[in-house]
Amino acid sequence: MAKTVNVLIIDPDEARAEQVAEGVRADNGDQQTVIRQERHFELRMLRDFDPDMVIIACESPDRDMLEALQVANEQVPRPVVMFVDRSDDNATAKALEAGVHVYSEKPLAITIADGHAMVDLAAEKGLVLACGHQERAVFEAMGLYDVPERPLRLEAVRNGTASTRNLDVSVVLDLMIHDLDLAQSLAGAGRDAGHRPLSHG
Repeated sequence: MAKTVNVLIIDPDEARAEQVAEGVRADNGDQQTVIRQERHFELRMLRDFDPDMVIIACESPDRDMLEALQVANEQVPRPVVMFVDRSDDNATAKALEAGVHVYSEKPLAITIADGHAMVDLAAEKGLVLACGHQERAVFEAMGLYDVPERPLRLEAVRNGTASTRNLDVSVVLDLMIHDLDLAQSLAGAGRDAGHRPLSHG
């Protein structure tokens, strides 16, 4: 008989937590999965529930949470994944220091040096560090990557209402990065060439 998988989801947004829970259930298929959803993390939850995996979604993990995760990881190592969607307080680096795998909303860092430092830190600790580029899935679904011809000219115009979600970074890093990413792919530079400057002319 397959072992029951216990998954602890920490997210103050109940609707978002339920979406994550649905994804976990779908991914586990027929395997029996017990999911516990909490708004805030406490160390006792690991003892009481004994999760096989911990998924944490938060805008900015506080010091107490990160210290508790570090202690927990030292006592009983288990997969811990943190979804971070803020870049202004180095939350990603703090999570890596605590021994947590991180899926970060883009941009991963404001400067190239900070980005390289986080990649090196993840490699040193043997952790997974991923950066979200959801728009790539949209472009692929539209069939843009399958067009055989290369464009001679690209023009991107974005219109929308003001939002408080992206005030921590510039519009270049929040939105224009997707346009540049697509432009490089369509021009034949590849989707992993984002660190190379675009040619001008």
